[in-house]
Amino acid sequence: MNDRYHSSFGYHWIYYSFNSSSKNISKMAATEFNEQQLEDIKECIELFDKDGDNKIYFYQVGDVVRALGECPTNEDVEKFMGNPSKEDMKAKKLCLEEFLPIYGQIMQGSVKGTMEDFVEGLRVFDKDGNGTVMGAEIRHVLTTLGEKLSSAEVSQVMKGQEDSSGSLNYEGFSKFLMEVPASAI
Repeated sequence: MNDRYHSSFGYHWIYYSFNSSSKNISKMAATEFNEQQLEDIKECIELFDKDGDNKIYFYQVGDVVRALGECPTNEDVEKFMGNPSKEDMKAKKLCLEEFLPIYGQIMQGSVKGTMEDFVEGLRVFDKDGNGTVMGAEIRHVLTTLGEKLSSAEVSQVMKGQEDSSGSLNYEGFSKFLMEVPASAI
């Protein structure tokens, strides 16, 4: 059973989860959302709502969070959701009130990469030390390591970044990645 508290001072929402085994109410996510954030979250959930019931499927949570500007891994999303089974991911749904604590935890645990982090990560591929890396190598890494991107996603990210020899300036590429919203990639 979920209960919500709406503060009259600044429109902050704090969500609680009822622990039925101990009959105690425990604070779930201490994240407070202002009125604009709540409107954005509600609108995003409405966009992803396939059935018109103001709910999203468990498997859509990561997409909604990313559409709101965070970039968690699928593993992190599932962890903050309590590691639901594959069956639950496909069949179960949650409403705004159930989504907010998950989103709050993801926001609190979010580590944003800096420009220097991106440059340093790409510098590893700069074999000549000239500030460029081979686009083909970056494409390969993006499609095979970590949370793999599809070829279409990689093409979208790499569009216009390579020079005529197939190289890309990794400082410029890092700047591009930092400026582009995650939802646009």
